[in-house]
This record gives sequence, C-alpha cells and structure tokens, in this order.
Amino acid sequence: MAIITDDMPHQEEHYLTEYEVILHPDEDPDYLDEEEYRQRGDWKSFLSKVYESKIGGTPAFLQYPEYPDAGKWVLIAQLASTLLPNELNFGDSGVGYVFLSESGERAKFLWQG
Repeated sequence: MAIITDDMPHQEEHYLTEYEVILHPDEDPDYLDEEEYRQRGDWKSFLSKVYESKIGGTPAFLQYPEYPDAGKWVLIAQLASTLLPNELNFGDSGVGYVFLSESGERAKFLWQG
C-alpha cells in the first residue's frame, strides 16, 4: 500500500508493511555463556541463539553482556538484523536488544554489531 499526502515534500511514496509473527515456545537458560559453549564444542548452538529474533527470554549477546544501566532489566525483544524482513543496520550482522526496567517505567534499546 502506498500513502501519499499533500504535506509530503515532492510527493514521496511511503509504504506500509504488515508482517505475521509466528511464535514458537522455547526455554532459555538463565545465562548464555559463550566460553561454556566453546568448551563443550557446541559453538553452533551458541551462534544459533545469538542470531535469532525472539520475544523475551535470555539475551544472547553478540559481543559481551551489556545491560542498559545498574539495576535489573528484562529482555523484551532480541532482533537479529540478518533475519528481519526490512533492512535495519545494527552494524555488521548486528543484533538489537530491547530492555524494560524491573519497575516497568523505563525501556532502552541497545545493539551490538
């Protein structure tokens, strides 16, 4: 669907896109330790957790554990840029992380690439 309005300069076209989300229940460990996966020889399994988009669960950090601020934060969503239907640039094959503070009053978005 294209939307063109009178207030847009040069009558640019903007497209609305709608996607279906298919949810698959899964369980995450409390913490994903890269070194532990390496020692077990299960590196591919770790990478599959890092390069996935998901709602909730345990963040699988691409580089190192990085939370927004002091305090407890809950992962709301993890977005693997290589798996999204639209182009997002989180760096070289980056991953975005959406966090919510424990109080529910603040949200933060971080990315690693």
